[in-house]
Amino acid sequence: MSQLISDPMVHFPKEPQLLPNINIIIEEAVTVIGSVDGPFRLNGTRAKEIVSDLLPLLKEGISLEALYIKARYSKEEVDQLLEILFIKGCLMQKEDHQLLDRTDKFYLRYISKFKNFSSLKAFKTHLDNCCIYIIGKDALLVEALKENFESFNIMTLTANDFNPVSLSNKRSLCIYTDDFNETSIKNILGYMDVLYVNYKGQQFGPLFSQKGIMPDEYIGILESLKINPSVEEMDEKEFLNCVTLNTVREIGKINNTSLVEGFYKKEFINFKYYALRNKLYEHDVPSIVSFEKFIQFPASKFVNASSHLTHYKSKNLKLTVYNQASFLWKKLDDVEIPSQIDLLMRKTVGYKDLEIKYKRYTPTGGNINSNLLFYVNINEKAFMGKGIYFYNNTDNTYYQIMNDELLDVTNFVKLLDRNCTTNQNVQGYLLLGNDTDIIAEKYNDFSFKIANLNNGILLSNLMSLSKIADVQLKVHTRFDEKAILHLLGIERSNEIINFVVEVV
Repeated sequence: MSQLISDPMVHFPKEPQLLPNINIIIEEAVTVIGSVDGPFRLNGTRAKEIVSDLLPLLKEGISLEALYIKARYSKEEVDQLLEILFIKGCLMQKEDHQLLDRTDKFYLRYISKFKNFSSLKAFKTHLDNCCIYIIGKDALLVEALKENFESFNIMTLTANDFNPVSLSNKRSLCIYTDDFNETSIKNILGYMDVLYVNYKGQQFGPLFSQKGIMPDEYIGILESLKINPSVEEMDEKEFLNCVTLNTVREIGKINNTSLVEGFYKKEFINFKYYALRNKLYEHDVPSIVSFEKFIQFPASKFVNASSHLTHYKSKNLKLTVYNQASFLWKKLDDVEIPSQIDLLMRKTVGYKDLEIKYKRYTPTGGNINSNLLFYVNINEKAFMGKGIYFYNNTDNTYYQIMNDELLDVTNFVKLLDRNCTTNQNVQGYLLLGNDTDIIAEKYNDFSFKIANLNNGILLSNLMSLSKIADVQLKVHTRFDEKAILHLLGIERSNEIINFVVEVV
């Protein structure tokens, strides 16, 4: 079974079935129509043959095991097609399409896109545990919104029937329809997130949250947004329907992060989106704190499971097996490696399965092969003598970066903090690092933070393994990093060394 289909973080259907709105046209190519992200094509004779074979089975909705048996093509080919259809939002857990109403079909389209639920049943169970609390002085407006939400069978409360006890086990959201009041909204945020709705200004959003944008931040940058003050008249029912659908999608986790990071305002005949996140950073005086907030991902409560599928993009899959070795290093053949050091190296940065290089013993952010583990050997009888060595996990081989002729590694201790004490029986030093350039190919500005998190996890794994390897490890956090990077020949690249670990 493919890595994607067997991934426990992916809600892949056990009985995959095409959504009721999906149509497949087979001509000179295969055209798939009805996906929430629009139509797409599958080119090639092989595509036509495989789709023609699987189409009746996917309309029926049978188990994966039965699908593999009945298909005329290999399991690998079937998996590849299933992956494409799943990622494109065409597959869901089997449902009786004749029992689906219009709302169910709406739900299915967006569940298949954002992939937070394994089935329509799981989604509806989630909605049953949600509650919307509407605040506003305009009683008619509040009542109209309440009727809209109740048509979706979502528990809806107003000021008249609000009961804190009823919200204790609910995923709650407040819709604030009064004039903007920073203090009032902040008070509500102590209990639940708040969606700001301004009917007079024809605006809905942002969604205020303690884990997102706060009211004072919103007020602070309004002037810089250059909002068109003119308001086009809009039918109240049309506006409230728009608010209702977006709120249902938000509380049902079938929405993107647009309301968490901005808002919509009616201008001319359409709604214009105003992004706030980047403006927040521009508005602030540059600082480490503001930059951290700028580069961070949305809080986990707002992140969709579909984002996990980015790991399976071809360019990102290549990063999981990125080769860190340099052609300038000497490959070690038939050289005996000390068993204790070998255990520490292989069982940290090594792959669990050398044939299917995907998961390593030490996980990394985005599963990128960015961990670097060097060994400064000062034992003449180990490896090929004194020198600096590197274990390359992609070919399961050790390399010598520098030998003792170029550097007397016994002086390596001088690169550590002068006030530190070292053991006279030290055998060598492990250098724990990360390649931020590789991480940046996927995570951009967030790469430095991921690199540091990776090194922390790598160190933790090493300390645990030291008991099995029966070695003593001492961690040094103060050292001349620039000099060490120079020795490794990587001082001009964006690679970092976080820890030097003394091995006794």
